[in-house]
Order: sequence, then structure tokens, then C-alpha cells
Amino acid sequence: MTEGHIRREAVSDQLFALLRDRILGGALPAGSALTAERELAAEFGVNRHAVREAVKRLQQARLVEVSHGGRTQVLDWRRTAGLELAVGIAAADSGPSVQDIARDALEMRACVGADAARLCALRCSARA
Repeated sequence: MTEGHIRREAVSDQLFALLRDRILGGALPAGSALTAERELAAEFGVNRHAVREAVKRLQQARLVEVSHGGRTQVLDWRRTAGLELAVGIAAADSGPSVQDIARDALEMRACVGADAARLCALRCSARA
């Protein structure tokens, strides 16, 4: 028997990843309206509960803004998303590579490290 990879991932997780990649890749640009739940459910052949869960995760990642009774708007992830999104950015087809993200993180670390050392020097006491 050969070993194969079996995907044991919730439908909402798969839908979240797909929509996240569309947003990060620019297929769903900032300011545009996310397709309605009913239409997304029909497009992917899933139930609306899975769509709601995926959209909720997009909202938690600060990729979309949900207006109750209104449309769900795609946000500019470069301004609103947190660092936890770095893995998703690297996974997106048209996003920066893992090497680019690692380089940027190291540059940021160097800047923060230099600033932290400067602040430590300013705050240290004369007896230390």
C-alpha cells in the first residue's frame, strides 16, 4: 500500500485559504465588495455555514470588514493585517517569496534591535 496525502481540513479552512490568497494576490482588491455568502456557497458547492465561518476568519485576520445588513468590503491588508498573516502571504501564488519575507523580518529585527540598544543606553543608570 502506498502512502498518500489525505487532506483532512475543514471546508471553511479551505475556503478561508482560497479567499485569503485571492485578497493577498490582488484578485480581490482593497475597497471591492466580497461576493455575497449565497453566491460563494454556490460557486464552491459548500453550505453557507462554511462560508460564514471563512468570512469570520477573514474578518479576524483584518482582511475584510463586515457590515451587518450590508456588504463585506475587502480591506487593504498592507495597512490592516497583522504579522500572523506572513505565512499566508508566503503561501499566496502571487505574493512575495518566503526568502523575501525572511529578509524583511531580519531587516525589521535589526532596526528594532538597534533602537532597543539605544534606549537601553539612554535609560541605564550610572552605577550599572
